[in-house]
Formats: sequence, structure tokens, C-alpha cells
Amino acid sequence: MRGILAAASIVIVASGISLWMVERLPFVRMGERWIADYRVATLLAPEPQHPDIVIVAVTEDTLSLFPYRSPIDRRFLAGLVKTLEARGARALALDVLFDQPTEPEKDDALRQALGGLSIPAVVSYVDQQDGETDRQQAFLDGFLPPGLRAMANLSKDPYDGTVRSAYGGRVSTGGEFIPGLSIALAKKLGVAGREGGFDIAWRGAPNPETPPFANLPANTVSLLPVDWVRNKVVFIGSDLSLTDRHRTPFSTAQKGVLSTMPGVEIHAHIFAQLMAGKLPPGSSGPVNLVLTAGAALLGVLTAMPDWRLGLKLAAALLNAATLWVIGFVLFHNAGIMLPLVTPTTAFATALTLAESYGNRQQRRERRFIHDAFTRYVAPGVVDQLIKDPGKLSLGGERRELTMMFTDISGFTRMSERIEAGALGVLLNSYLGGICDIVLAANGTIVEFIGDAVFAVFGAPVHDPDHAERALAAALAIDAYAERFRVRPEAAHWGWGETRIGVHKGIALVGNFGGERRFKYVPVGDSVNTAARIEGLNKFFGTRICVSAATLTEHRKASARPLGRVIVKGRDEATEVFELLQEDLAPSKYFSRYRRAYDLLDRGEAATAATMFDSLAAENSDDHCVGLHLARIRAGHRDTVIVMDEK
Repeated sequence: MRGILAAASIVIVASGISLWMVERLPFVRMGERWIADYRVATLLAPEPQHPDIVIVAVTEDTLSLFPYRSPIDRRFLAGLVKTLEARGARALALDVLFDQPTEPEKDDALRQALGGLSIPAVVSYVDQQDGETDRQQAFLDGFLPPGLRAMANLSKDPYDGTVRSAYGGRVSTGGEFIPGLSIALAKKLGVAGREGGFDIAWRGAPNPETPPFANLPANTVSLLPVDWVRNKVVFIGSDLSLTDRHRTPFSTAQKGVLSTMPGVEIHAHIFAQLMAGKLPPGSSGPVNLVLTAGAALLGVLTAMPDWRLGLKLAAALLNAATLWVIGFVLFHNAGIMLPLVTPTTAFATALTLAESYGNRQQRRERRFIHDAFTRYVAPGVVDQLIKDPGKLSLGGERRELTMMFTDISGFTRMSERIEAGALGVLLNSYLGGICDIVLAANGTIVEFIGDAVFAVFGAPVHDPDHAERALAAALAIDAYAERFRVRPEAAHWGWGETRIGVHKGIALVGNFGGERRFKYVPVGDSVNTAARIEGLNKFFGTRICVSAATLTEHRKASARPLGRVIVKGRDEATEVFELLQEDLAPSKYFSRYRRAYDLLDRGEAATAATMFDSLAAENSDDHCVGLHLARIRAGHRDTVIVMDEK
């Protein structure tokens, strides 16, 4: 009975851990999604080319007919729309944005062509929530009647930018709900759409040489047979190598230009799904839960026999491989997308827990040693030392790392007012939270320096995503620290803001010291730079300061430039940014700040000063804006800041 209860507990715990990991840990979630993407890219069942949907693409050959590439010649588009209507197209979706004027007579021609359409049509629309200026919004609203508007947005994964789901639409700044492009067109054709976004059921191609949808160059439509567009739903958009192309699940198995898909083709896939009434490919929550629990039970059963470790490992690999084969075959033959990483994780977790339960005493002793050791040495280092005791020798290696320093503003003054016992409790609680965040992001705590924390990402275990993990950890620490300092026990003593500095660079990392006492630590100029970047927060009035070298493509949109700083004792400038929480980064205020900074960076100080003045009037607490204004008034005409102090 006790064994059954233990097995049931292991199944529940392993299932819970696996479901939590895929929900909370980005790298696990991305692993699950990548495996699903790979199945879409390689195992999608072939289907005949869609008989009712045609893509009319603006290609390089099309653009070569005009004196300018962008915006697309609107007289040409007007003629194209009229030609398609005259040739009996069933409906039109125009995935081209018209948010700025071109030549007035050409603009009028297209406006009249769209306004006079006798067939259902939708046209791409955005608003100020997408970064449109007042001028752009005014022109777009005047150009495009409300009845034609459809949101052109694509739903992208925030971690890798892959489009996996349809954009359902949203309430515009004008107060009306505007659906996504394909959903809006489907509704106009009487097809029952889905409310909100949904996973895309991609349409398979007939063969590698034939696309899922007929693709006609826009400049050849008038020369092609009428039957090629008669009674077809026509999607018009760009098919260019550098414009409006996006990652999709197919990107996992393709390279070069083919690794991305034109936005107009993505809209066509969504519309085809709606027309066919195809359900999203993923399995339901209850099915996933049963599958995960079943995999965990299989892990327990695999651990039960008294086999040698090698034989037990072989059985485990066979069981896991069988699960994956079933997942791949089921998708290819039935289009059902079962999760694989989650049940595999549950299987492995349950196997590990069951094996641990079977050898309790030995495991307890090892865990005691491991836990005791990790109180003083980074867990990653402990794992490496257990696997390879030779790493106890002194020495290091040069490696690209991301370093992080944190510090509490005004801590010294505050600590003088707090009695030692209360300070110890508060500080331990605060540092414990920071450690949890760093370790969850695969970072290593190097040392504590009073209230300051020094952490490193990318060592001792190599991690190609160390910069992204460090930046994510910095945002999480910032959010945690802001919550911590308003706790009653911390607010009572005036707990200060946590300032964070992050820098990526080359450092010598390893065990340094003497034979009797050594520490795993990175050393070198990059470490000093990271510490100085943390100190720049006080100068700029920020909480998270990062070097340009640290910013990943994903994080660039969530940061604002602060300046090109030459610290004392250096000749070269280091460009630094303030990393913003993602809910603040897209705001109009920070967009205007970036434009003002860019003007100053180009030497247009007078224009920049006007914009900074406006920003200062809007937010007088923004120390960085005030700093740039003061520098401009002092005669500085660029963003290079020479520091007089370290």
C-alpha cells in the first residue's frame, strides 16, 4: 500500500512539475513549440493547391516598373483592383498599408477604386496602438472607409517572433472592434469565424515544387487567362526578400529567404483554415493532462524492475523514443499535434523520482553533501565537480559571458538606522529572492558584497542564450525589488531602489585562489565594465542599465538609449541603454524619447532640445530627459558623455 501511494505521489508531482515547467520556463516552452514547428515543417500532409484562393504578389519585377519602390505605386494598385474586379474575383484582401500620402492623383485613383468596389473587400489597417503618428493616423482614416478596415497585425511569439496563431483583432483607438484581416474577409463572405485568436492549421503543399496557393505576379494579372482569378478570393501583398516576411513553423526546416513567409501568404493560410472549418491542430488541455500523467506513470513503471543501470537506461530511452514516434506519426497521418517535451519531461522526472525513492538512504546522503556544498559554491560548479573532480585544479578559460551587478540605493545610510537583527532578516529575504531569479535563469551567483549581488550567465555551463537570460533576469529582479521595497517591513525603513547593471563581454572564468582556498569567478576588464555600468544608474536616474553589446534582437525594442559613455580611464565610449519593462517600452512617450535621442546623436541638438522640452513637461521626473536637456544647454551637441568619476 505504501508503495502504491508513493507511486501515485510521484506521478502527481512529476506531472505537476512538467506542466509548470512548460508554462513558466521559457526555454521549456520554446522547446515544445520548436518540436511542434518541426513537425509542421516536415510532416504536414500534402494537399491539392487551394482551388479558391489566389495570391497576387508585388514582386521585384513589379517594383522595377516604377520610379520608386515604396510606397507601391497607387495608380498601379488602383488598376490592379479594377482588373481583378472586372475579371470576376469573388473577394479581395489587400495586405498593403496606406498611412502616408504619395502623389495626390494616384492616391485619389486608388481611393476611388477601393470605394467603388462591388465585391467584398478588406484592406490592411493599423492605428496609434501600433506606433502610428497623428499625421499617419489622420491620413489612413481619411483614405480608408471603415467598412474596408481590417487589422493587418500578425500574432508573434514574444520569445522567438514566430507566427503560430491568427490575430483575432482588437478595439481601435476610435472605439470600434476591428477583426484581423482574414477573419474580417471570412465574415464578409458569410463564413463563421472564431472569436479571438486561434492556432493556425497550416495548409500542406501538393509537392515541394508547388505552393499551397497559386501565386501570380501583380504585373502579369492583366495578361493572364481570366479563369485564373474568376470566382477566386484574391490576396494582394508583397513577396519581397526584405519586406513583410516573418518566421513561421516552416522556418525550422528552411534556410535563406525561404525561411520566412510573406505576410500575405500567412493571411491566406488563416483564411483557408476558416473556409474549411479546420480546428487548430493542438490537443485539448484534458488530453494533454492525461498524456502527461500517463508518461509519468510509465516512468515509475520503468524504474521499478531491479535491473542494472545500463539496462534501465536503455528501457527508458526506448519508451521515450516510442512516445516521440507516436507523436510524429499521429501528426502526419491525422493532423493531431500532441505535446512531446511535456510528457517526456514528466517521464524523466517520474523515472528520476522513483529511482531516488528506491535508493533513499544513499540519495539522502548525496543530497546532503550536495546541498551543503551549494551553500558556498554555485550549483552548476558543484555539478561539474561531481562529474569531473579534475576541475578542482586552479585555472580558467576565456569565454563570452554576461555579467550582472545589483546594488540597493542608499543602503549604507539605511543600514545605520536599522537594528542588526531586523536588517539581517530583511537582507536575507531580499537576497534570497534575487538568487532564486538568477538561478531560474541559469545564472550563477558569484558572490555577495554586502547588499550587492554579482552574478554571471554563460558559465560554468556554456549557454548560447546567456545574454537573453541575463536581460530577462534583470527585468524579473527589477519587478521583484520594486515589490519588495513597498512591503511594510521594508517601506518602514525606506528601503531603496535596486539598481542593476548588465554587460556582455569576454572574461577569464575559472577557479582562482590558492590550493587551500579558491573561488569560481570571472575576472577581466569586462567585469569592471559591468560594475561601472551598474554605477551609471545613479547618474542617469535609471534602475536597469545595460551595454549595447548585451542587447539581443528581442530586447532592443524594450530598451531606450541613454548615451555613449566614456568612463574615467578609458578612451572608447560604451553605449548604454535603459532596459524597460515590456509594458512600458511601446508607449508613445518612449517612442518620442527615442526620436529625440536619435536627433541628438546625429548632431541636431536644437530640434532634439525641443522634443526633450516637451518630454520634460510631460514627465518632470524623468531624470534622463533632464540630463540631456542640461547637456544641450551647456553646449554639448551629441550623446557622448565623459565621466569625471569612476
